[in-house]
Amino acid sequence: MLLLRAALLLGAALLSRVALLSGAALLSRVALLLGAALLSRVTLLSRTALLSCAVLLSRAVPLLRAVPLSRAAMLSRAVLLLHAVLLSRAALLLRAVPFSRAVPLLRAVLPLRAVLFLRTVRLWWPLAAVATLRSVWSPTHLH
Repeated sequence: MLLLRAALLLGAALLSRVALLSGAALLSRVALLLGAALLSRVTLLSRTALLSCAVLLSRAVPLLRAVPLSRAAMLSRAVLLLHAVLLSRAALLLRAVPFSRAVPLLRAVLPLRAVLFLRTVRLWWPLAAVATLRSVWSPTHLH
């Protein structure tokens, strides 16, 4: 958990200085941060860690929408949005937020424009998403 908190603090520091980062550097650092934050067992994260991730996501998604859609940016955005979906599901499962507030939180993290963006990603995207969801939400993680 200490490593996770350090990763979250590092991510917060990076995002607070986002004006100094190029688009490619921002995409790479956000993807690395989210991978470290999720680890492999998102259901074991504390409520505080989940809410910290949600705050970082809410700041990162609008920034990534401003980056030009090169092939690398498309792949990084797809990764970011998949992490957002996983974190939102984890927040619901752990009851980190009341259910009545869960839908507005999900809408804030995944706006309609982001959902429309997903439809532009090539055919491999649904396959990769299903494989990732299966690995994270296996029955052993739901105890």
